[in-house]
Amino acid sequence: MSWIACAACSAIEEDFGTFGTYSIKSASQTEIHFFHLTTCPRSNSAKSYINENYPGLKVKYIDISDDQGEALLNVARKEYKLGNYISTPLICCGDTCIQGWDVEQQQQFDDCVQRYR
Repeated sequence: MSWIACAACSAIEEDFGTFGTYSIKSASQTEIHFFHLTTCPRSNSAKSYINENYPGLKVKYIDISDDQGEALLNVARKEYKLGNYISTPLICCGDTCIQGWDVEQQQQFDDCVQRYR
């Protein structure tokens, strides 16, 4: 399982810039937010599954390896009360937050995605 230590999040917390009022929970009511690392096999597997099974689904893919992605991840971390260690992919669908990717998370995603169709 891929775990991301979010030690740098506290530094970003003070420098949100335009993300200070951005709410992942609110925004993900109409568009799924998918946090990932390009080097994460589980993120890539989830991305492939979504693209193959839900073409045209509105998904905002956010690479957390850059400052903007990390700042948005910090917003999600706070709103969903995730703590300091976050598994990728992190998929936010309204009030639901899915971490990691295997059969259980795939089923949870399939259940959540119905509201976006």
